[in-house]
Amino acid sequence: MIPTVVVGPDFDGDGTKDLLVSAPAYCTLPQNCFHALYVVRESCGHFAGVIHGLEFGVEALESKSKGMHDLDVATYKAKRDGGLLSFGSTRIHVRYQFNGRAYAPTEQRTCRIERDEVLSAEVCEPWVKWRGDAGASKKRTIGTK
Repeated sequence: MIPTVVVGPDFDGDGTKDLLVSAPAYCTLPQNCFHALYVVRESCGHFAGVIHGLEFGVEALESKSKGMHDLDVATYKAKRDGGLLSFGSTRIHVRYQFNGRAYAPTEQRTCRIERDEVLSAEVCEPWVKWRGDAGASKKRTIGTK
């Protein structure tokens, strides 16, 4: 099994892009994989946790926790059509925050992708406390900090 290394955003804000490392065994489907995060300092990579999401769906936010940027990680919400899984126009965004040892999920929101002939845009619900089940119906809204 050969891992895939993708240059990601700058997690720690030092001006050097950091790394997402995944392997086929970590992918539930090609669109959604588990990625090990490595912060690059000089010639070394330092493990910073594991996230679940799209390779190109990781954004470093302005907010920080314990010196590391919070991350907005997008995944597709799968729906079952008969025996097949398909991906519609819904994405789940999970906010990961660094807790001093590793990134951990803290909040989530559901976004609907709306398209017309020229543009596409995400229309998102407010952030809610992460429960580990992106499809949970009873969610509590988290106020802005």
